[in-house]
Amino acid sequence: MTENLDDLAPDLVSFFPPEVAQEIGNTTVAFSLVEDSLNGLIGELLSSGDVAGQAVTFTIRNLTDRIELARMLIKDKMKGDLQRDALEKLNKVDAANARRNTLIHHALATIRYNVDKDGHVLEYRKKDYLLRERPILTKLRSTDFKALTNDLRLLFRALDGLANSYKLARARAAR
Repeated sequence: MTENLDDLAPDLVSFFPPEVAQEIGNTTVAFSLVEDSLNGLIGELLSSGDVAGQAVTFTIRNLTDRIELARMLIKDKMKGDLQRDALEKLNKVDAANARRNTLIHHALATIRYNVDKDGHVLEYRKKDYLLRERPILTKLRSTDFKALTNDLRLLFRALDGLANSYKLARARAAR
């Protein structure tokens, strides 16, 4: 087998719109930052320091479970407006994670090209399609990836702000 891709027949990557691939990469980076911020928030809520907080979040691999852990901790540790704000932002993280799951965990079924680089449409099929009477199909446009990336970037900043607000709220006054 050759290691030179130029010697092989084209594959799907050869036909994938480069601007969509770049935006999927941007989405991936932004999502990683959101995960890190969520882990930091959980560490703050546990009042356990970075190492123990990271150990907990590393052990809980599923992001949905980490979101639920954060939700329980927020309800227990935060009060008033800070709690409401934190729960609202966590709901947004949950919704963004659901959108990202389509991109990452569903199978790419079709690509519809458009002259407008923001008009490409990718259709994803849930991977249990053989078990369903009607497969679940989700269409994502190039602009949907950009919107998801933007939402993730805002959530990354919001979660970091929550962790800092919580840290300030529980700080002791200097003597």
